[in-house]
Amino acid sequence: RLLIALDLDDRRLATARATEQHIRTLAELDDDLVNSIEADDMDRFVDADRQFHTTLAEASQNIHIEEVTPRIINQHVRFMFLVSQHTGDWRGIARSHEDMTHTVVDAMRRRQPEEAELAVKLYVIRQHQEVRDAL
Repeated sequence: RLLIALDLDDRRLATARATEQHIRTLAELDDDLVNSIEADDMDRFVDADRQFHTTLAEASQNIHIEEVTPRIINQHVRFMFLVSQHTGDWRGIARSHEDMTHTVVDAMRRRQPEEAELAVKLYVIRQHQEVRDAL
C-alpha cells in the first residue's frame, strides 16, 4: 500500500510540477511503450516503462519519490512477469499499463492531477483483478 500511495503522490506532484520537457519526454516514452507492444518486444517495453516512471519521479521534484521509484518499478516488473507466466500473454498487462500512461500524459498536459491519480487507481484495481484471476 505504501508503494501505491507513493505512486499516486508521484502522479499528482508530477502533474503539478512537470516542465514542458518532462511532458514531451513522457509522451515520447508513451509512444515507445505502444510501439514495443506492437513489436512484441517485452525488453523494450520494460526499458521504456522504467524510463517513463523515472521521468515522472523527476518531474515530481520530490527526492523521496525519486529514491523509491526504482524499487516500485522493480516490483511492477516482477508482478508483470508473474502474471504473464500464468496468463501466457504479457501484452494484455502491457495494454492495461498503456491505457494508464496515455491518460497520465494527457492529464499532465492539461495540468489535471486528479485525472492522473484516477488513472493510476483504476490501473491498480485492474492489476489486482488480474492477479486474482491468475491465481
